[in-house]
Amino acid sequence: MTTTDASPAATRPASFIQERIANLAIDGRDADTCVVAWSLKGTFDEARWERAVGRLATRHETLRSRLVAIDGAVLQHVEPRAALTAERFDLRTQAPHSRGRLLAEAAEAAAAPIALGAAPLARLAIYTLASDERLVVWSFSHAIWDASCDRVLACEFAELYGSDADPAPLPLPFHEVVRQERRPPTAAIRRRSAQLARLPAPEPAGEAASAYVATIRPAGTVTPAALRALSELGRVAGCGAGVVLLAAYVRALGALLGRDRLTVGLLDANREQPGRQQLLACIVNVLLIPIETAGDGSIGDLVADVRDAVYDAYDHRAPLEHQLAAFDVVQRRGEVAVCDTLFNYQPAEVRPPRPEHRCDERLTLRPTPLQPGRQQMAARGPWAGARLCLCAVATADGGLAMWFVRDQLRHPDEWLDALVEALRRSIATALGITVSGAHALARD
Repeated sequence: MTTTDASPAATRPASFIQERIANLAIDGRDADTCVVAWSLKGTFDEARWERAVGRLATRHETLRSRLVAIDGAVLQHVEPRAALTAERFDLRTQAPHSRGRLLAEAAEAAAAPIALGAAPLARLAIYTLASDERLVVWSFSHAIWDASCDRVLACEFAELYGSDADPAPLPLPFHEVVRQERRPPTAAIRRRSAQLARLPAPEPAGEAASAYVATIRPAGTVTPAALRALSELGRVAGCGAGVVLLAAYVRALGALLGRDRLTVGLLDANREQPGRQQLLACIVNVLLIPIETAGDGSIGDLVADVRDAVYDAYDHRAPLEHQLAAFDVVQRRGEVAVCDTLFNYQPAEVRPPRPEHRCDERLTLRPTPLQPGRQQMAARGPWAGARLCLCAVATADGGLAMWFVRDQLRHPDEWLDALVEALRRSIATALGITVSGAHALARD
């Protein structure tokens, strides 16, 4: 067990996303659990391990926090001490088939919900596979974790394990980030919120949040050559490949829904500000982007319109709650959708391949998928009530893997199959501008 002493206990405002997650939990829907797995090779030093875990919790208040409700308000209670007990499993004597079954069970256990009312909002398990090989599995509540944290954790932990010096304090602690996001919105943000509120609202989510059944549907891959072609089209239009892909997506979705205007929620890592890159915290945001999809213009014209809409959203970047300030809806528990779909684009420059980390001269750490090929439901969260998300993530060969996270109650298989085919045709149309006869997608 690792125990760490830090500053005195403090009750502070929760972030907006923590507030949303807690409200969903009140409605009976557990917060998602984010799982991080490492392969450790070499000589494992128990004392160094315990010290590194303790230093990590001392430096990051999110690893000592829990959520509490006081007088109807969701608050973050930061404990002075945090105890993270690692469950230990020795699989050295297990037969190969038994070991495989146990590791599959470990993956399921790692994804189990974490109660929001007890600190830390994390679990840790260590599986000994050989005298010089271990599998380390971290589980974190989505209330304190997003995908950007994975790499931060590996880099910082390797440094803490190998160093005898205490780490420097964070340049931007999480409570300061919360204070910044809770500042009153500027006049420009209020004007944009009022403009968004005048748009036709997406179809209400209808079902209670607890009835949300999220499932993953693969949508194929964009090959490296096709991604280069999309990037070239984006370069000509003054944007990136992600904007071109978004334009193709909204054209396909708009046609399928029979809608000439869509509101897209763009998932934003929200880590450009100095100091935010080092945080172990969930600070991802959603930028609401209205897009006209009708008209007889070319895909190039639509790309230009989407580019302008995306840049406008980034120019007026604000927490989702500030964007919703003028909406006459109750959205905090996901009861009303304020966007038609989410778009989660993670190119190689945003999420580079995870390298091996050398903890010291005798131990190396390599992030590894707990179950190869299993896609994390990264988009299934309290995001603007949306029940559909397209995820596009960079692959090792320089292309993109795409999949949908959808509410199966609202978007059944037949409907989603039609959307996948429409998306393939739309991307192929975009590619036809720059690469004659190029095939955008590899079928599943």
